[in-house]
Amino acid sequence: MKDRTFDFLKIADAEAHLDQRVNLLGIVTETGIPKITKGKDMSDLISLNKIKEGELCNLLCKILHVSQVDECDWIIYVWDGTDAPPVAIETNLENETRNSSLVLPLHPEAGPLSRSFLRTFPRVGTVLRMFAHHQDKEAIKLLKANKWVKFLGVKCEVHSTLWRAVLMPFSKFCLLSDGHDSVVARQRFYEERIDAESPWGRMPMTCFPWPSRMIETCHQEVPFVTLMDVLADPQGVGKYRCVVRIVEMIPVDLSILRLSLEDPTARIRAFASAEKFLDSMEGFAEKRKALMGVGEDDDVMRPPWIECCLLSYCCNDDDDDDDGLESRIHA
Repeated sequence: MKDRTFDFLKIADAEAHLDQRVNLLGIVTETGIPKITKGKDMSDLISLNKIKEGELCNLLCKILHVSQVDECDWIIYVWDGTDAPPVAIETNLENETRNSSLVLPLHPEAGPLSRSFLRTFPRVGTVLRMFAHHQDKEAIKLLKANKWVKFLGVKCEVHSTLWRAVLMPFSKFCLLSDGHDSVVARQRFYEERIDAESPWGRMPMTCFPWPSRMIETCHQEVPFVTLMDVLADPQGVGKYRCVVRIVEMIPVDLSILRLSLEDPTARIRAFASAEKFLDSMEGFAEKRKALMGVGEDDDVMRPPWIECCLLSYCCNDDDDDDDGLESRIHA
């Protein structure tokens, strides 16, 4: 009997040999654990600014870093130059006033990221954390920094008020070249955003045509920077003009407010003089609701984009400790 151990079939002929062992020769263009997609279209690619909570989507992103958390878990840092949508936050103003220890997380990871690590991130655009649990280790090894990848069947969700993505058991990915048309388009869009001649480049995409006028800075001639610019500044000390949302405002005492500020690139803690920030303590509750986007009969906050000036300074010289960086809002 002829030994057919090393006979290879064409991929098109493999369907005629169901439940049989066959030898195939081809080029791997995607890797993952295949499952039935239930007819869901897996061909439409979206940008991070189009993601929706709880939905499966197909993303084209650049990998910035892959971090192995433990033996079976990874965090993949991805970016495409656009901004993830602002997240609506459940209102909890009364509890915040009574308990100053209630604070929103600054990042999806369990621990803080070092400033030296943050300096490797782009200054504009959301860096999305993609969590992979019990995935094929050999497949994960193919995901390298600075490579553009097409992810198929990724679930996007809001966890603790922050965006994250999850690689599902049926998710797939495909490595793309830097010269791919879609990659070139993404890179061109980013370069247009950071163009020094653009007055809006470093502003959040969803704040056009301009931030709310509830607060205006005295330094209108100073260009805007992002919170990632602030965090990644190697000097560690400086003054910056930013467009942010106030997602948390907690009175520390009668004169100081502790704020959580965010833009599409980062979330930070800041302190502000209550009197200077709100003009006066009269009508504090109403001004606070306006700044944090609380409606009359709404149970969620949708903070408006506002401009502010930040004074950033280091509490210690440890470059691997982002908790040592503090900011204050000033006029």
